Amino acid sequence: EALRRGISFVRQEQATDYTAILLLLVDSYYSSKLMTAAEAVAAELLREQPDNPDILWRALRVQKVLGVAGTQSPELKEKLQAVEESRFLKVDQAGKPFNVYLFNDPAIEITMDPALLAKLKPGQLVQVFIDDQIAFESYVESLPEKIAIGAPFIAIESKVRVQVKVL
Repeated sequence: EALRRGISFVRQEQATDYTAILLLLVDSYYSSKLMTAAEAVAAELLREQPDNPDILWRALRVQKVLGVAGTQSPELKEKLQAVEESRFLKVDQAGKPFNVYLFNDPAIEITMDPALLAKLKPGQLVQVFIDDQIAFESYVESLPEKIAIGAPFIAIESKVRVQVKVL
């Protein structure tokens, strides 16, 4: 907090580091139950970077506890909803990484795009990685309609990186 108050300007080269510091500050306030302070820092970050999903996730976490302060623009509501629903993945390309932000339900639901499924051959292996750890694998012919992944790979209020690979 003292660092944040002591910095009166941030050069472009330092913006990423400054953002990371403020995100850690929001997390610290959140874990210490200092919600109004977390909300203030998150709002400051949202003004500067309204499209950053990491900032949107933190703002949404605080909002889930405090409720919505004032009115939100429809654009911001849409961005927050996209982050909240990121656990529902529709994979249309193998190998593409996804950032998934989890809130109340610690489960990721993955559906494969029919066009991608049509390209796959019997005997190919579909693997799902969560933060570079294998969480699911199945041959194409026995692939379920929806792949659900939960604990121990993910937890409530977490961010994970999901990647579906086809061998």
